[in-house]
Amino acid sequence: MPCAVNALLNDKGIPVVCETDIHGAITSLMVEAAGMGESRSFFADWTIRHPDNPNGELLQHCGPWPISIAKGKAKLTYPLAFSHPGSITAEAKIVEKNQSLLAYIRESLPEAEESMISHMALKEMSKNVKFAIRTGEFTPYPNIILTAGVAFPA
Repeated sequence: MPCAVNALLNDKGIPVVCETDIHGAITSLMVEAAGMGESRSFFADWTIRHPDNPNGELLQHCGPWPISIAKGKAKLTYPLAFSHPGSITAEAKIVEKNQSLLAYIRESLPEAEESMISHMALKEMSKNVKFAIRTGEFTPYPNIILTAGVAFPA
């Protein structure tokens, strides 16, 4: 999800803006430099006056705000935006050949539906994958397919 990544980058001091706003990007770089690493800059749209605070404004944008400016401690969990947890499909041999990876997956995504299939079935299913992340690791049976927890109408 781009907004979460943008928020994380902003939190690291790398100004990010959305919607190809070059003026906002330049302004964010200037504000970040002016802060000299003491605080994070953020990019927002001014919308309306705050309903309860006469000196306040309500700000909004799609989400590139640094996580560190939140009052509470932010926690990124799965799924980021959808109420259905999605599903995990893995090659069945992961159960015996890579128990540590399987344990990590189950711990990270406890509510996701899980199915174990053959290597050939996983290979066939991967033909429909729309986005892939490669870690560069060489571990036995690391290939899994995560299905997003949202259904788009046909």
